[in-house]
Amino acid sequence: MLFRKQQRALVACLVFGGAPFVGAMPVHTDVVLQPGKFHEECFRLAPQQRIQYNFKLDRPGEFNVHYHAGKEIIYPIRSVSVSEQKGDFVAPIAQEYCLMWTGVRDGTTRLGYESVVVEPGLTKQ
Repeated sequence: MLFRKQQRALVACLVFGGAPFVGAMPVHTDVVLQPGKFHEECFRLAPQQRIQYNFKLDRPGEFNVHYHAGKEIIYPIRSVSVSEQKGDFVAPIAQEYCLMWTGVRDGTTRLGYESVVVEPGLTKQ
């Protein structure tokens, strides 16, 4: 059975240009944010590539999706005082993007999240 799964993945890589699917399965991560500190996960996206995310914080905190353009930071998504959110972001340009969470200043904040990078055309619009 394992061999068949590996064989299917190899065939898919060959059919879709030799590149493996990027982040084909969501990855779950648990983090404890120290008071006022942040956690970020960064990844490179091509134009029209999508990142899907889902997270929960045990205390309301801040969340954003951002990228750097020279010295400027661009925030396509920015949420303040949020405990959970599910969404997706489609990259308008090739860039390194980051998901970032910031905890509260008066104690630790527990964060659990999943994210997956999806190739264009692999999800319903």
